[in-house]
Amino acid sequence: MPSKPLSGTKIFLIENHENLRSLIARFLEAQGAKVFMYSVATDIIADLRRESPALVLLDLCGLEFPGFQLLEQIRTLDSEFGRKTPVLAIGGLGDIIGHRKASAAGFSSYLQVPFSPNQLMRAIKSALNLQE
Repeated sequence: MPSKPLSGTKIFLIENHENLRSLIARFLEAQGAKVFMYSVATDIIADLRRESPALVLLDLCGLEFPGFQLLEQIRTLDSEFGRKTPVLAIGGLGDIIGHRKASAAGFSSYLQVPFSPNQLMRAIKSALNLQE
């Protein structure tokens, strides 16, 4: 039986749309990931102090404060704990604008909604330096 590509990988998923959050989580869990789901960005800060996720998937829109601000807080915690957590941005900013803004802000990658499961896996594998 082939192993799951994300077996045991801890992923924090911050997405305010319940249906999309659930779809992404189910897909990642089917790939072997352990997914922690959040609809409220402030909840993740406390967990980031206790846990070290391999990856954060962050919705840029619709949170109680912007995803760019949350990225700054994640980077502050990373500095405090001596880590560099890959953070993938999810949003509807438009392909070119989204990529430019996310790259300039320090996100590992940007996925424009809607995206396919294959696009999600490629972005995750790239951020985690996993082989294709």
